[in-house]
Formats: sequence, structure tokens, C-alpha cells
Amino acid sequence: MNYKKISETIESKVSELFEDLRSGISAREDSRAFGAMIEKRITQNWTRICNDLGYEPLEIPGRRTIFDFACKIGEQLFGFDVKTKDLDTTSYSDGGVCAVGNLLKYMANDKGIFVIAEFGHNKSGTKNESRDIEYIRIAPFHILPSNCYRIENLGTGQVRLNYTINQVWDEIEWERSYPEEYKQMLIKEFSQSLTSNTTTMNTLSLADNYKRKFGAVFTPSKWADKLVEKHFFKNWLNGAIVLDPTAGEGVFLKSFLKIASKQGIELTHERISRLFGIELNQEYVVNFHDTIEREFAIHFPKSNFVQGDIFFQEKELKADLLIGNPPWVNFTDLEEDYKEKTKHLYIHYGLVKNQKDLLLGNARTDIATLVIAKVLHSNLKENGRAIFFLPLSIFQNDGANQEFRNYNIRGVDFAVEDILDFNGTKIFESILGRYGVAHFARDKKQKFPIEYRILKQNEWETHHAKPLFNLTDPLTVFDSAEAESRLDNFQKISLPKYCQPRQGINTCGANDVFFFTTHEIIDDERVRLKNKLGDEITVNKKYIFPLTVSSTLASQNPKPEKIILVPHFESGKPIDLETLKKDEVLFNYLSKYQALLQNRKGVLINTWINKGFWWALMGVGEYSFASYKIMWKAYGDNIFAPKVLEPDSYFGSWQGNQSLNAYIGVSTLHEANEVFRKLADPMIQEYLSSLRMQGTCNWAQPGRIKKLMEFSLDGRERQPLTWD
Repeated sequence: MNYKKISETIESKVSELFEDLRSGISAREDSRAFGAMIEKRITQNWTRICNDLGYEPLEIPGRRTIFDFACKIGEQLFGFDVKTKDLDTTSYSDGGVCAVGNLLKYMANDKGIFVIAEFGHNKSGTKNESRDIEYIRIAPFHILPSNCYRIENLGTGQVRLNYTINQVWDEIEWERSYPEEYKQMLIKEFSQSLTSNTTTMNTLSLADNYKRKFGAVFTPSKWADKLVEKHFFKNWLNGAIVLDPTAGEGVFLKSFLKIASKQGIELTHERISRLFGIELNQEYVVNFHDTIEREFAIHFPKSNFVQGDIFFQEKELKADLLIGNPPWVNFTDLEEDYKEKTKHLYIHYGLVKNQKDLLLGNARTDIATLVIAKVLHSNLKENGRAIFFLPLSIFQNDGANQEFRNYNIRGVDFAVEDILDFNGTKIFESILGRYGVAHFARDKKQKFPIEYRILKQNEWETHHAKPLFNLTDPLTVFDSAEAESRLDNFQKISLPKYCQPRQGINTCGANDVFFFTTHEIIDDERVRLKNKLGDEITVNKKYIFPLTVSSTLASQNPKPEKIILVPHFESGKPIDLETLKKDEVLFNYLSKYQALLQNRKGVLINTWINKGFWWALMGVGEYSFASYKIMWKAYGDNIFAPKVLEPDSYFGSWQGNQSLNAYIGVSTLHEANEVFRKLADPMIQEYLSSLRMQGTCNWAQPGRIKKLMEFSLDGRERQPLTWD
């Protein structure tokens, strides 16, 4: 059953009922009254909605049921529960869904699918005592991520949401089926929650909730022992103070005690008192003290391992040595309240220049970077040393984390002395990205190259690394002295300004609206299209273009398989409403999805939406309509293989698919061939490989390729290319 299509079609129909709430509707400020109004409006129109969609509406139930309205789709029962979410961060929400027992009965006896209809709302920005609906999300409960909900033993037990549906929208497994065995597993887990405070689901939800919020990744004790013993253990014995600023379960501090015990070294109070840890989660703090007392038969000072946030300490602890594993999460993925609480620190420690940067590309800055910057500056003594497990994106990504690579924090110099790259070896089971260990020294100027060790077949292979062009560039890792010499002497590719690399067109989460999977050419001007949702439209070909797919760049003579709708002028600006309305079919098609398009997230797309251009796309400019494209795979590949794409004889210029493709657009085949010739330089492949980002989303993105180029001419006047 296509849960995504069902959810989207119902969401679209429901959205039509609330168009007036886009600009505020008179309603009592009380959030419960607002929720009752939402429910009433849907139930009053529910029969019509179902009839329009070909579903069988069921009688509106009484208050003792777990759903507010229901229907049958085929023979399957769907029950919908309205949840309203006040987006005011100061408002409390317990996330309550329903009693566990009632949900059990519904699944076991009624064999129904339970669906949540979530309405995010806020105080109106334009009308007093009114509220605006910010988004509507509809999804079946059983396809939500398991850490999205928890079971609480309040009376007969309650199902509660840890996150809004909107927060986990991109993680929903729409293809997940609802077989009997899955249903029975849920029933079993829910049943346990009625009689136990420590069910598997309860325990996991606590841990997952914490990890999700703060990016906690716990270090295996084997690797903590290795780092401590090799680098810091002797320093500690000789009197050094040690701090783990994001201590988790205290694995690094335990390693000092464990190694001392194995070597027969007495764990004196003086030695123990020089170990410190700060941890955000109180549960882990309690567990640490209990474990230490049980395993080592010692009393660890309560004031040395405490609950707290390393960013907000009343009195900063200064240590000789820092060791740890900071959280692995981007700023953009943090919960909204924690973003607000910490965003000024990114500016304070020089990781972004202003709040605008934080909202745009640098939103991908790792919180691990902020932790390291803060503790090197405020918690490490002069000439102190630090070792951290961390995501290697800190050193090898463009854009985000770039300011960290000035190697100076508010006037304090620091140096990265060497890096250990685990090269895909599984250290952390739940982490797919690339990670390693970095050694830092405070009050030391950064010098390059540094040693960069790569783990290969259980052996550490030593390389050298340095930024190739500018200090803040990602680190280039050299396979040999010869490779370093070749890259050092690389001559940048000279191109006109208008030949800058670009990403493909970005729908900002609305692919199903703008992408079409089948097409039929009717005549010289019109094409019949069908999208993934099954909707058909016949449009003028001036707004549609061939979209690259996986086979496009591999084919000798690619044929359009997917089509993209681009309602923009050739200047790159979205067509205006007057122009859009002249094409009645196109206007009606886009209007059908207006609510979905207006709900798209992102600072840049919302600048267009707020101006009334809710049909706009990102990544569209004059360059998008260049006849010839020199295009390559920018995401997830390991071979740089650009290809000249000539315009399709009917649809015209090929369009790249968001960050999957990058390209340079030109007007003539001669220009395209000349650009292609320059991009065929094997040094480009060597440079990209040296950055060690093969197979990642950053493989050959425009910003990375642009570093290999220098541009002439102003670019405002499009002049013909002249070639050497």
C-alpha cells in the first residue's frame, strides 16, 4: 500500500480547508481551543474529502475512540488522530498520543492503521489573538522512526511523541509494510510497558532521545584505553589534570583507572582528584559513579564528574590535558531550543562571521567543532594538549568548519599536530561517516605539512597533509612526495567568469511536484506528463526540460527519462503570477500543491515564498538555460568523469538533479568541447582523490572544483570564449 501517496493526497485535501489560516484566523489564543477548531472543521468536511478521493468515509466516532475521523481505503481501516503542535518554544507539550491499551485494541481487534495528522501552529504575526498554521503533516504511526515515540506508565500507560512528525519527516520509512508479525511485535512491546518501567522500548527511547538531540556517539573502551595509554597516561601519573568535556559514560576516565589497576599502580585520592568529567545527561553521571564504586572499590569525588553543559559553566575548569569524543551533529540538525541557546557561541568563537552564515551554508558546521573551539580556548591551560575522536569533515569539507581552520580562537593559537584516519574501519557501529582522531596543541602556530596516518589492513600508513591553496582549505593528503610536488605545481584552469561550476536545480523537497516519470509528446508545443503521484498534466514545452538520471552521463546518446518542470523565466527569476495564470492548466496543477510548496523549509526558498512566488525553485539562473552542459557526478562517486550534454532535440537543455550533479553551462558546442578538454586534466582526479572524500556527498561539488579554476572577465557581459 502506498502510504506516502495516501498521506499526501489527504494532506492536500485537508490543507484546502485551512487556507485562511495561512494569514491568521480569529481563534482563542488557548492552544486546546485552536485544536478543537481544527478537528471540527475536518470532521464537518470529512465525507466530502473521502468522496473526492474515492475512499469510504466512516461515521465520526465518539470521544472514547483513539481517532477523530476514519475511512476505508480498499478493505483497510485508517483512523486519523489530530495533533496540534504549538511551535512557541516556551510552551510545554507532553507529546501525548493515546493510552497504550486503546492502541493495542485498535491494532489487534480492529486491525486498523493508526495515522497522525499533525498541525504546527504559532501566534499570528499579523493579527492579534489569532494563530497561523505553519505546516500540516500526515503519516501512519507504524512507519515513524522507533525513537520518535516512548511509552510512559501513567495509569494504564501512555504513548507519547519525543519529536514532532515534522522533525522526523525525512526519516520516515514510507515503504515499510504492516505485516502481522510487525504488528504483533508492537503489541508485545506495548504490553510490556503496562507492567514494567524498564522495557526494551523504554530504555532504548531514553538513549535514542539523548543521542538524537545531542549527537552523542560513545567510544568503545578498547579504543579509549589505547589513546589514554599511548598519549596521556604517563602525564597523568606525573601530575597532569585531565578533563573530558563531554564525558558520556566516562569511558576515557575509566581507562586511566583501569590501566593503573592493571599496572599495579595505587589509585590514591590525589591521583583520582586530577580526573574530571562534565556530562549533559544526569543518568550517565549517576551510572558512572555507581560503576566506579563497583568496579574499582573507590569513591570518585562527586564534584569531579558532574552533570552540566560544557558551553555554560559558572566557573571554567582549566586542565593540562583534554580528551574525549564531542557530539557528532550539525548545527542545522539540533533541536530548535538548543539552536537558540547556542547559536551566539558560533559567532563568539569565530566559527561563523554572522547569524546569516549560520542560517545558510555554515549551518552544516559540526557542534563538535564548537566544543573543540570552546575547550581549547577556555578549558585548556597554556601549552596544553588535547586528543579527540571527531568527524573528519572538520578538516576535509568545504564551507562548513572552514573558519575553524584559521587555527586561532579569539586570539589563542592552536595547532593540529597529526590526524589518525580510520579509513572505514568500524569503530562506531551506528556511524556511517568518516571519522578519526586529532591531536591538538594550544599556544602553538599551525605549521604544514602534518602527519596524516591512515589505517590500512590493521597497520597505520603515514602520509603528509596540508591545505593546497589557502590556509582554511580542506586538507589534501599526499600519497607520496611526487604527488605532493605535482599538486603543488598544478596550474589552475583558466575560464571566463560565466563558466563557474553550478549545482543542479533544487526543488527543496518537492520532487514529486516538479519531477515527472513519464511523458508523451503530443505535438510541437505540448507534452503530456505524469508524476510519481499519478497526476497527469499537459503543458507547453517551454517550461519543461530533460532531467539527468543515473544513466544519462553513462550513455553515448542519452534520451530523456525524467522531465523537470521549471516555472522560471530564462533570466532565472520565477515567472510572475500574471504569467502563471495565463497558462490555466499549469496554474491549476501548481495550485493543487500550493500548501505543500508553501511549507517547504529553507532560508533561501522562503525568501521567494514570502514574496508570493511559492512555485519557485532554487539553483535556477541564466546559466540553467545554457544550451550545452559539461556535467559530472558531484555526489557519492570516486571518479571525476565530465560529459558534454548537447541539448535534446525536443526538450532543449539538460538540467542537473540538485546536488547529485554539477555542471558548467555554455552556448556553443565549440565552447563545451574546450571546457571539457580542460576538465580532462588528470590532475583534477588526483586532487579530488587526495581530499579523501570519495563516495561522500562532497566528492566533486562546485565549490571544490572551483578551487582549481581562475576566472577572467567580469561576467556581467557574456563574451565569447577565447582559448589558448
